[in-house]
Amino acid sequence: MANHLAQVGAATHDHNNTMSSYICGSGNELVHGADYQSSLPTHIHSNPSWTISTNNNDPPYYGLDIIYMDFATWEANERRFPAGAVITSSQALIPSEFLARFTAADGKFIMNTTPGATGGNTNTQRHRCRGTTGSAGSPSWTGGGFDPSAYAYAHVHTVDLYSDYKYQGPKQLVTRLYEILALTLLAQIGTVAFCDGPPSANWEILTGWKDANLVSGNSNPTLSGSDTHTQSISGNSSAETLDQMGASGAPYNVDVQNVHSHSINATLSAASHIPQSILLVPIRLKVDLYHSRPPASNAHAQLIGLTW
Repeated sequence: MANHLAQVGAATHDHNNTMSSYICGSGNELVHGADYQSSLPTHIHSNPSWTISTNNNDPPYYGLDIIYMDFATWEANERRFPAGAVITSSQALIPSEFLARFTAADGKFIMNTTPGATGGNTNTQRHRCRGTTGSAGSPSWTGGGFDPSAYAYAHVHTVDLYSDYKYQGPKQLVTRLYEILALTLLAQIGTVAFCDGPPSANWEILTGWKDANLVSGNSNPTLSGSDTHTQSISGNSSAETLDQMGASGAPYNVDVQNVHSHSINATLSAASHIPQSILLVPIRLKVDLYHSRPPASNAHAQLIGLTW
């Protein structure tokens, strides 16, 4: 069980170059001559093999570095946090001359990068979707007295459409971050840190934070959002004009030929927009731990936090 503690890269995606749904509207083409008419019957074309451009749904971020120390050493000798550290919480902590809520990152996802760096955005993005439909079409004729079998009505259409615009942030866990103003005398109950192994009995794993991306905000832990999204396209295929029939002599010469296209409506397959992330286990302190307490039992995991 882990959550996406901090971004380390972009959320590039192309919806796997596939559509989860596809509807091709019907089309036909009618050719008129002086003594006959030919018709390409109502028909549709199969789903193209798509090429879908890539995009980045990179959410706004605030940079924090990662600090860590051996879990057993921290519980045996420290039980406190150094000045400049940033800790997470599962509830409102008691502010003091040692600790204050860290507001600089409010509304932003936490990224493991240069402390204080910001970036990302909520700009909407769209995808260019291109492909060639499957072949379709066979002729039907009325009137006239000649053999049209040499005429080929089978054809394809190209599709070149843009999806709708969308911004979608990843699944997020909004909670309070706190800055350590001076070396503390204790670690408060409700403090959340991260570990890469099993914690001691003083901590509990926050299973409800699983797969969430950490966001700073003035609230108790609030989970929302999704790690995937879809987008859609709507428009017309290319227009195709089929070759004229080479009927010999009047009155069989073709004099009018219509052009046809097809309406295209499709939904891009769901794509993940999770930024590249560091995965760590969130743990909540169940009791106040004071610096003067006796050493805790030995363990081998590391306690991991953030700093700016």
